[in-house]
Amino acid sequence: MVGFVALLTLFAPVTRAQPDASCPDPVQCLRQQLQSGEAQLGRADAVWGYLPSLLKALDVPVESQVLVFSKTSLQVDEIGPKTPRAIYFNDDTVVAGVQGGRITEILTSGADGQIAFYSVEAAPTARPQIDPESSTCMGCHGSVNRWAGGMIVANFTILDDGAPLIMRVDRLFDITDSTTPFDQRWGGWYVTGKHGALRHNGNVRLPPGSLEGPDTTDGLNVTDLSSRFDVTPYLAPTSDIVALMTLEHQLGATNRIWKLQAQQHYPLADGVKPATAADIDESIEDLVAYLVGAREAPLSSAVTGVSGFTKTFEARGPRDGRGRGLRDFDLRTRLFRYPLSYTIYSRAFDRLSPALRQRIYARLVEVLSGADKSALYAGLPLEGRRAALEILNATKPDFRAVQMRLTASPAP
Repeated sequence: MVGFVALLTLFAPVTRAQPDASCPDPVQCLRQQLQSGEAQLGRADAVWGYLPSLLKALDVPVESQVLVFSKTSLQVDEIGPKTPRAIYFNDDTVVAGVQGGRITEILTSGADGQIAFYSVEAAPTARPQIDPESSTCMGCHGSVNRWAGGMIVANFTILDDGAPLIMRVDRLFDITDSTTPFDQRWGGWYVTGKHGALRHNGNVRLPPGSLEGPDTTDGLNVTDLSSRFDVTPYLAPTSDIVALMTLEHQLGATNRIWKLQAQQHYPLADGVKPATAADIDESIEDLVAYLVGAREAPLSSAVTGVSGFTKTFEARGPRDGRGRGLRDFDLRTRLFRYPLSYTIYSRAFDRLSPALRQRIYARLVEVLSGADKSALYAGLPLEGRRAALEILNATKPDFRAVQMRLTASPAP
C-alpha cells in the first residue's frame, strides 16, 4: 500500500485554464472547461481516482482533510471505521472521496446562490467529466431546513461496523455547528488534536452487544490514528480538530445564507406559502447572530490541531493594513479571534441580493459598534467588535460603502 507521503509524488498532473476570479461557480466553470478540452484532470490511481487533481483544480487544500467513518453518503458500502471517507474544503466547495469509491463527490455554492452537487466517476477515461448529482443528494441534504438544502456535519451514535444508530424517524441527522456544545459533537468522525478537558464523541463506536453508549474517554485528545486504521493510503494522516471545527462553523453560516437566499427568491412546493417579510427578518437576525458568534459554544480548554491547517487557513484570506484578518484563530476561549465570520467573504454571501446584504451590514454595524445593547450581544468584547468592524471596512468594499452611509454625520 502506498504511504500518504509517497502518494503525493505520484499524483497525475492537472492542467487548467487561468482561473477566472469572476466565475460565479468554479465547479461549473471547470466542468465546461473539461467538456471543451480546455482543462484536463489526471487520475492518481485506483484508490482515489481523480480526487487529487480535483483538489488542485478547485484550490481545495489537502490540509483541510477530515475523516468520517459513519455510513452516511452515496457510497455507504465503502465507508467504515477502517476506511473512513475523506473530506476536503475551502470557503465555498467541499470535495469528498472514499478508498476505491465509484465517484468523487463535490458540493459547492452554485451560481444561483443555492447548494449544488456534482460527481466525477473514478474509473479511468480519456476525458473525465463532472456530472450534476443534485436530485440524488437532496434526499438527505434537503432535510437541513424547509427552505433550502444544506451541508451536514452530524453527530451519531455509531455501531461497530460504522452504521449510525437512528433513534428518531422525524430527524435523521443531529446536525452540529458552532453553537453545539462540544459533548454533543462528532459521533462518527475521527478527530485528531489536543483539547484538554473538553469532551466530544469522536473516534469511538458502540461495542457489539452494548446496551449503553460508547465510552467516549478513549476518543479524547487523540493525536495519532494509526492504531485505529491504516492511515497510509490517505493524502494526510490526520482528521484535524481545528479543520473540523472550521468546517462545522462554515456549514452553520452557509446553511443560513442559503436559507435566506431561498426565502427571497425561490417558492416552496405547490400549496406551501412563500416566505413572509417576518420569515426573512427572522433569518437575517439569526444569520447576524451566527456571524458574530453570539451563541457560539465557548471553549473551556485550549484547542490545538496536529496538521498544517491552522497556518494555511489563516494565510488564505484578506488582511487589513495592520495585518489582521477574520480568519485568525483564537482557540483558547472561542474558535476565531475576532467576532465576525470569514464566511462574509464567501461566494454564497456575495450572491445575496444587494438589498439583503445592506440589511445584514446595517445590523452588523449596530452590533459591532455597540449600538445594539441587547443581552444576546453583551458577551462580545468591545475591543474585538471594533477590530472586526475595522477589518471588514478595510477588506470588503461594499460593506465600507454601507458603513460610510450609516455613520455619516447628518447635514446641518
